[in-house]
Amino acid sequence: METSEINRALVLLLRRWPRKILLDALGEHPQAGQAVLDGSFADHLSRRFPNATNKQLDNRLSGAPPSHDAVVGWFDEAFPALLRNIPDPPLLLFYRGNIKLLESPAVAVVGARRSTSQGRANAHTLARDLVAMGITVASGLALGIDGAAHSGALAGSPQRQTVAGGAHTIAVLGGGLKQMYPRRHQKLAQQIIDQDGLLLSEYEDGVPPLAHQFPERNRIISGLSLATVVVEATLRSGSLITARFAAEQGRDVFAMPGPVNNATSAGCHRLIQQGAGLVSNAEEVLIGIGQEAVLSAPATPVTLSPSSPNLDRDAQTLLDLINGYPMSLDELIVQSGLQPEHLTRLLVSLELGGFVQQGPLGYSRAS
Repeated sequence: METSEINRALVLLLRRWPRKILLDALGEHPQAGQAVLDGSFADHLSRRFPNATNKQLDNRLSGAPPSHDAVVGWFDEAFPALLRNIPDPPLLLFYRGNIKLLESPAVAVVGARRSTSQGRANAHTLARDLVAMGITVASGLALGIDGAAHSGALAGSPQRQTVAGGAHTIAVLGGGLKQMYPRRHQKLAQQIIDQDGLLLSEYEDGVPPLAHQFPERNRIISGLSLATVVVEATLRSGSLITARFAAEQGRDVFAMPGPVNNATSAGCHRLIQQGAGLVSNAEEVLIGIGQEAVLSAPATPVTLSPSSPNLDRDAQTLLDLINGYPMSLDELIVQSGLQPEHLTRLLVSLELGGFVQQGPLGYSRAS
């Protein structure tokens, strides 16, 4: 049975009928794949649901023939088993990049768009360390915590032997792959592709990123993952929707605590009160999901040294500031004059290179 032909037929079916109707009907229909392919499934739906329409799909798609080659469908062997078993799975996943990442163990790292610099640094470090341990990081390519998580995954070239190689990050979009949102992350999306990561969407290329599609997108982020970690979230953050989906899907939920008077941590504190695991680093996440064996795998030693010529002027300036006593991220931002995102990337590079170490009081020179 030619799954590419079935996928094209599924595209047309999804343009006409809501996904939930299709899922219910597929579960009831014997030899559903063949029925989709020969058109008898569409005839069955027309008789059973004559007035049902997919009102959420942009009408301009109705006349365009499906021409997607990079798509994984319900009847493909490559369709991820974890995602197939959630309560409301997608029927199609359009993609760009390394589809092999769907075979690797993943953890979702999500959080607030309006995040703090410390929160972004925490997400960056967490994602970097998870990738270094062979775990794929899934997130939503949004501003704030999501973007920091993807950037951390890109920075975390694996220090251990891993399954699929490359960036080990999956970005799930709330619109079609050619409707990149937010625009500020177009460069980040391209970096993910260039470094062997993966972009995913259940929406066709012409579908814009509409508001109702982002909560739908969140169920895929959690559904692909063994666990979801919320780094920062207000009480009304969309990240709490991802956490709720994860719980409903039977996956682990973790949250990072923050200052008690910080609104961007209130959602995390609420999750912890409701039973989410409290975590502060990648090791605790791996222990929480029962992947302790990864922690004992032999690591590749870091080859940089304090005399490395790879330090640029900004990195050397930052290193000169970290001298004598631990300095917090905010202190370093004020004293260096560097942009927070740039400074965070430099700190990650310095930490990976063995120049600095992070402790409870901030950053200090590595001993």
